[in-house]
Amino acid sequence: MNTNSNTYKLRIDKVINDAVYDEAADEGITSQEYIRKRFYEEYSWSIDRIGKQNSVCEWLQGLAIDLPYTYAGILYLYEQLHGEELTDSKKIDRVCDNYWRHMAMHVIRFAGI
Repeated sequence: MNTNSNTYKLRIDKVINDAVYDEAADEGITSQEYIRKRFYEEYSWSIDRIGKQNSVCEWLQGLAIDLPYTYAGILYLYEQLHGEELTDSKKIDRVCDNYWRHMAMHVIRFAGI
């Protein structure tokens, strides 16, 4: 599935929303507001140094929100989002290598960072 399709964006938005929904609800704010608030409080200092997407990428790599982070979890998420099983080792490596940048791009879009 194309990662720019509306169906894909809805699926990945649900993953991101589900990752923070309980914490956001506890604070009485939306998931988008929660992510924005957390990122700017914890990691906005990094934007001038390395840029927005790299800063969000590093922030996510620190497990700031509850996203899959193991190879098995990343591959399972890929299969759920795309509706296809990964069997090609080169594609598996590419998916895992690009995971955090890909998630950062979608978190930025989802939360309006």
